[in-house]
Amino acid sequence: MTNRPYGVNMSTLRKAVSAALVLALIASPAMAKPKQTTRVATGRTGQVLTVINAAAVSDGQEIWAIGKNYNAGIGIYVAFCEKPAKGTRPDHCFGGININQSSHGSIWISSNPPFYGKFIATPYGPGGTFKVKIQVAAMIDNTDCRITTCGIVTRADHTRGNYRKADVFVPVTFK
Repeated sequence: MTNRPYGVNMSTLRKAVSAALVLALIASPAMAKPKQTTRVATGRTGQVLTVINAAAVSDGQEIWAIGKNYNAGIGIYVAFCEKPAKGTRPDHCFGGININQSSHGSIWISSNPPFYGKFIATPYGPGGTFKVKIQVAAMIDNTDCRITTCGIVTRADHTRGNYRKADVFVPVTFK
C-alpha cells in the first residue's frame, strides 16, 4: 500500500501545485512585461511614421522610428524635437541637424545626398522605408519635454529646408 495521506493522489497534488505556481508567476506584476506603446502618424503625402515605446520613456532612452511610403527622392531628418507650430519647420531639436553622424537625437535619411553625405546619410529602404533608433531627452536646451510637447519628427533635410510635405510628428511622453 502506498502512503497517501487523507486519500490524496500525490501525482495529482504535484500537478496542481505546479499549475498554481505557473499561474502565480504569470499574474505577478514583477514578472509582467512592460507595455509597449506604439504611436503612428500619417503625413500629407501618405507617408507613415511609427514610433515604438513612445510613452513613459526615460531621459536618454533610444526608441525606434519606422517610416514607410516616404518620397525617396527627398532626404529627411528623423529627430527628437519640440512640436512645431502648424505649418512651420520643426527645428528646435535634440542634437541639432545631424550632417556628420555625431548625434543620436537626429538621423539623416537620403538615397541621393550631396557628395559630402555619401558616407553619412542612411539610404531609404524599398518603398521609401527606414528603421532607426532615436535618442530622446527630457530637456532640449531650456525646453522641458516633460511639460512641453516633444516627439519624433521627420522633415526635409537641409537640401530642401522649406519643403513642408515631409513633416510628420509623433508625440513622445516621459515617465
